[in-house]
Amino acid sequence: MRTEAMEDRRKDERVRCSAKVDLSWRDPEGRSRNARAQLVDVSAGGLSLLVDERIAVNTPVQIHYSNSLFLGQTRYWTCDILGWVVGVQLDQRVDWGPMVVESPSFSAPEWPVGRVASKRRITTIVRDFFGMGRERKPD
Repeated sequence: MRTEAMEDRRKDERVRCSAKVDLSWRDPEGRSRNARAQLVDVSAGGLSLLVDERIAVNTPVQIHYSNSLFLGQTRYWTCDILGWVVGVQLDQRVDWGPMVVESPSFSAPEWPVGRVASKRRITTIVRDFFGMGRERKPD
């Protein structure tokens, strides 16, 4: 199965985060594109982000975050209820450390933060975050 193969390739723990980034790339016609995106999760070797448009697989991207520039290539995309989730393999390994923890968006997170459970779709994460899809205990 494709999902099993993807999980087997992952060497680094992914950590969910909530931070805005600026994204730059060239579309298939060679036009320069820019978008504001939201990190979904990060690891030493890559990240996934939520963006309003699909970005083709193997597209070189530049990610501007926390006064840093990260270079990589898209490895997958999937459409979800909130937009397009795009996976990026980074050109160099990153020790996110305090860079993620000190993200200003953590004061009012728009996305749940923590370790990413395998095989969880973004819609499931959002439903869990907002308490939808499960019974609530009376107050």
